[in-house]
Order: sequence, then C-alpha cells, then structure tokens
Amino acid sequence: MGLLQSDKAVFYHPCDDDAEFVQASSWAEATTSFASGKVANAVGATGPWPSAASLGYESGLGVWGTENEFYSGGAAYYAMIRSLSSDKFLVLSAEGAVGGTGVMYVGTVAGGEITFGPSHYLAAPPARFWGGDIVALSDSKFAVCWQWWNDAPGTIRSGQCRVGEVAGTDITFGPQKQFVGGGGLGVPTTIAAPIDSTKFVVCYPDGEDSYKGAARIGQISGLDVTFSGAKQHFTTGGVGSIDCGILSSSSFVVCFKDNSDSDHGTSKVGIVSGSDITFGSDYEFATSGVSGSTGGCELTVLGPATFVVAYKDASDSSGYARVGAVAGTAISFGAATQFEASIGGVSTAIRMTGEEFVVAYTTGAGAGRCVAGQVSGSSISFGGAQQFAASSDLQPHMLANVGGDVLVGYRDDADSGHGTVRRAAFGPDVYATVFSETRVAFCGWFKAPSA
Repeated sequence: MGLLQSDKAVFYHPCDDDAEFVQASSWAEATTSFASGKVANAVGATGPWPSAASLGYESGLGVWGTENEFYSGGAAYYAMIRSLSSDKFLVLSAEGAVGGTGVMYVGTVAGGEITFGPSHYLAAPPARFWGGDIVALSDSKFAVCWQWWNDAPGTIRSGQCRVGEVAGTDITFGPQKQFVGGGGLGVPTTIAAPIDSTKFVVCYPDGEDSYKGAARIGQISGLDVTFSGAKQHFTTGGVGSIDCGILSSSSFVVCFKDNSDSDHGTSKVGIVSGSDITFGSDYEFATSGVSGSTGGCELTVLGPATFVVAYKDASDSSGYARVGAVAGTAISFGAATQFEASIGGVSTAIRMTGEEFVVAYTTGAGAGRCVAGQVSGSSISFGGAQQFAASSDLQPHMLANVGGDVLVGYRDDADSGHGTVRRAAFGPDVYATVFSETRVAFCGWFKAPSA
C-alpha cells in the first residue's frame, strides 16, 4: 500500500483469474467489490471484502535465492539455523563428521545478500557435538543446549549449555554448564525456547531415566546459566521426536512422539512458576502414530492460545498439519490437513505472521522442500511447495524468519554435504511503490495468463 495524496492511497489485491490478469493496467476505483479493483483509491471503499477462503490461499513463499555456504570443507552434520534479529541469524553444525566439533557462525542478511562471519567453536576440540538447539534471548544474546561427547563417540555423554553474546559477527561464550548427565540425551532432539530475555525452557529425552521426556528451566545472568529447578518429566516412558513453543511468560506447549503409547503424536501444556514446571494432561494429534525419531513432529506458536503442529503420520507416511487451540492446560485440535504424500520427515515449522507459517520437510526421495500454510479458525490451507535442495538431510530447526524472509539452513547432500543457507522472500506477490501523486510502479512475480 502507498500514499498518493493526502486523501488518496493505492493498495494491491491479487488477481483472481487470468481474465483479470489481462485487464488494462489502470482499474476502476473499488467501491463495494474489492476484488474488481486490484489497484484502487482506498478512500471511501466500503467492502464487504472477500475472505481468504473464498479466494484460495496463494503461498507468499518466493523463489529460493543463491546457495550460500557457511562450511565447504566437508559435511556439516546436524545443521541448524535460528533468527537473532531482523538482519542477523546463527548457524550451528558438527563439521566434518557425525559427532564432529560443534561450530557456530553469525550470518547477516543485507540487501537480500547473505554473508557469514568467522567460525567459533562451541566447545574446544576434541569435544563433540550431536545435535541441539539455539535460544535467541535478545538481538545480541543467545543460549545453546546440546548433547556433548568429551572424547570419542560412544563414551561419556551429557546435556550441556552455554550462553553466547554477539558483537558484529564475533561471539563470546560464557562457561559451560550441564543440565543432564548419565546417558546424555539419546537422540539429537534437544529443544529449547525463550520465555523472556533471562529465562528459557529446554525439553529433551532424559538419559538419566530411561529417556523419558523431561523439561527444565534455565536462568541467565550475564553470560552464565544455571538450572536450579528440578527436571519435570512429561512422559512415563521413552520419547522420540520433540518440539516446544512458548505461549506466554508462564506457559508453553510441547509436542512429542510418545514411545510408551504406540508412538502416538501427543501434546501437553507446561505451566512455569519461577524455576518449577507442572504439566497438564495429554492430548493426541496423531492417534495412528508419528513416524521417525527425528523429523516426526514440529510445532510453531501463532498466538497465546494457538499453535500449529506438523508431523509425519505413521499410517501413510504423509505430511499433515493441525491447529491446536489452548484453553488453560486443555488442548483441542482442528482437522488434519495434508501438505504432501509420502514424505521423508518434517524438519521445522516457523511462524511468519499471526495466521501464516512455513514447514520444511524432506520428500520420500530425499529432496528438501518448504510449503507455506495459512490458518483460518481451526482450518489450514496450503500453497504450492518450493524445493530448496535436490538432496538434503533431515534435522530440526532448519528454518528461520529473518526480517520477514524465510531462511533455510541445511546439509546439502547433493554437494558433498556442504553447510548451506538459502533465502526466499515471504509476503504478497506484488509490491506497490509510489513515485508521485499520480504515478505508481509495481514489481513482483506473475503467473503467465492462459489466454
């Protein structure tokens, strides 16, 4: 939308069909029918406006840009990406081998271009990294929770955390602290989410107690982190794929594959009081079971009482998503909507707007794809999928919302496993720029008319 004159504005609405595409470039003012005037004088327009459902959902996910490598010296295992600010993001991976040394980079987006700063060891070699998560606490501070080997793979494992601070593209780390010992975390599904700038929740398979699902609160002071509260289990048996998201300053939702209940996809609400956690009841979103120890289910919170969970259903190996509505500690789900048949697994779901989200996943053939979805009430509509890699690994946290654009970070198995980041714009297909009181220019992606 743009302001033409003190009492006139122009706005854009997508064309409904090919006939509208081939109209003259100047349309009549919109009056009672918004869809009849795609560029119009907004003053005096009264509606009623057509709903998104009546027009159908056109994905706001643009075409993927250039491949930008953060590591080209070999394969980048467990690659993940998290947004830090409107123009900065963090990348973390194990470089060179499974259980290789964890290395982080600060990435910057400027003018649509992506650049990376120098590499920073998460822990000095030969300490090894086997998956984890990054928690953005502010635009310059973050925490990392991960599974750590202090020697060769298969020896002593534990869950570790440390706080980092970013200045430009440099990182300064605080001391390393343990949040679980024993058998470590079992599988690389440690998930963490920020409650505020000094507190976060970490959810993980508890290697100290039969790999039950557990959660703890981390408290930040400067570059130090403490875990003073006791861990709280949210399953009675082993847990597979996990994800969590913050609903408010005192509550969060966790979704997981319940290994002790026929692998059902299950969710529950956690209530936070200081450093203590209590959980509500179980609510199932996939009674046929969730497939995969990683890539089984991922969630994104759209609002204080709404989230979307995307998952691979064990009954047909297809990718589905459902809207979860939270009331206190109770959860109800809308109908399951399929976004692709026979997938490899789900990597990430991220919020783009209050009603739109993007899911990253792999196909049955191993290609990496993303698809945008839009929520209306308890229903979901999906746009067309966009492929970002011919062959990609499947790990949590492969997507980030950076300044309103979608960034994907992954191990490119079609290119020797190099660590790669790509960017796609997200938003309306066409943007209006006002040059003067009577002149407007447009730039965007168009579908060719059929006639």
